[in-house]
Formats: sequence, C-alpha cells, structure tokens
Amino acid sequence: MRSLLLNLLVCIFRFKVSDREKITFVNVTVQWYFYHELETIEQETVASFDNVKKIIPDEEPVSVTIHGSIPILYEKSVFEVPNLIALNLNDVGLKQIKPGAFGNLPHLKWLSLSGNKLTEIKSDTFADPNLSYLDLSFNSIILLQPGAFKNFNADIVILDNNKLTELPSGVFKNVTLGILSLNGNFLHTIAPKALSPIGLTRLDLSKNELEEIDPDVFDMQKLISLDLDDNSIKLLRPGDLINLPELSELRLAQNELKEIPDGVFNNTKLTYLNLNDNKIVKIASKAFDGM
Repeated sequence: MRSLLLNLLVCIFRFKVSDREKITFVNVTVQWYFYHELETIEQETVASFDNVKKIIPDEEPVSVTIHGSIPILYEKSVFEVPNLIALNLNDVGLKQIKPGAFGNLPHLKWLSLSGNKLTEIKSDTFADPNLSYLDLSFNSIILLQPGAFKNFNADIVILDNNKLTELPSGVFKNVTLGILSLNGNFLHTIAPKALSPIGLTRLDLSKNELEEIDPDVFDMQKLISLDLDDNSIKLLRPGDLINLPELSELRLAQNELKEIPDGVFNNTKLTYLNLNDNKIVKIASKAFDGM
C-alpha cells in the first residue's frame, strides 16, 4: 500500500512538472491597448497562462506587448485570438517556436520577435497569410527551412542582424513580399531564382558577404530599390542588371569594385546610384550610357 501511494505521488508530481513545462507564459507582464484608446495602456502581471486569449479582453481590436522570460512558444500559445491586431514579443529570450504556436489569427497584421535567441525558423512557422509586418531582427538565425513562410503575403519582413550565410531555393516558395531586409547577415550564397517569384519592390542586402551580382539570382521584375552596400562585390559586368527592369535605386558603396565597364547600366531606369568607397581606378567612357 505504501509503495502504491509513493508511485501515485511520483506520477502526480511528474504530471505537474510536465504540464508546467508546456506553459509558455510564466510570471510575465502583459500590456495591451485598444485601437480606439491609444492613450490608455492596460497592464497586468500574470503567474501563468498557456494562450494569449486567456488574459486579454476579447471585444475590440487590441495590440499586445509581453515582457518577461519566454524561452519557448508552445503549440497554440497564440491561437484563436480574433481581435489581436499586433503582438510584440521583443527581448524575451525566445529560443524556439513549436509547430502550431501561431494559428487562427485572422486580424493579426504586426508581429515583432526582435532581440531574441532564435536560431532557425522551421517549416510552417509563419504560415499565416494575413500578416503584413514581421520583424525577426537581432536574433541568431542560421537557417530558414523551406516552407517557413508558406502562403505568406506580407508588406515587410525584416531579418536584419542574424547569422544567415545562404538563402536556398524554396525558402520563399508561394510567398508574396513587398520589402525584404537582410541587412547585417553573413550571406555569401543566394540560390538562383530564390527571390524571383515573390514580387519584391525593395531588397536590402547591405552588410553581407556577396561577391557578385548574378542575373539568375537578381531576377526580380518589380524591384525598385536594391541595397548592396558593404559587401565584397569585385566586378560589375554588362548584363548583371538585365533582369531588374524597374530598378531605380542601386547602392553599391563600400564594396571592392575596381572598374566600371561600358554597358553595365544599359536599359536601366536608374535615378540613384551610389558607388562611394570602392577601389575604382577605371571608368569606361560609356559606362553610364543607357541610364
């Protein structure tokens, strides 16, 4: 009997520990405001809850910021919150997002996860077509799995200051984006056509390790602005920009260019070009013809 009671207590203890381990929000402070009362911010410190919808009012469009330590977003942590418009989980020590953490958020437009400790974005993590703004800057992301942004349709995605070294094909499959920022990574390889079908108008690849402008990579028919400042580009060739028919702004400052040959900018719509702080020793007589 004593042995049976001891085993029962152990089982209960294990259940409670396991159950607690799957609670995303423990000892956190939640702030929110309604969109019709922007000057009124409500705040509450909560011992524990497993889903955002359990702590915020469910009546009107609301923006939520959570402070504290949130190492893992478990399944359904942010789930079925129809009035959630914006969610900020910045600087909360987030290391992992479990599959299904986000879902059924028909009005969520703004999601910021900046300043955390994420190292990878797994498939289907952000399979939410309603987001218009996603900020993943200042993490430690080294891998974007194919399908991480499946069916994504957003205005802006920010991946600045992570640890990405390559963009493989399939990462942005079935994705539509307006602005993509990858400033301050370690990119040296972008797969051909990896960025082609997503409809970008602005692309920031400054402060990376790219060495060339490959027309098979930079094949973006709607792109207006391209920032390649502070890379390692050594050569510009005629035809490099041939698949950027709408490009009007090109930034190539702080690279390793030594020569600007004839025909590089033929048939472009460039109105702004920055070549400062290169190593240019030769500019061909017709280098800027056709601009």
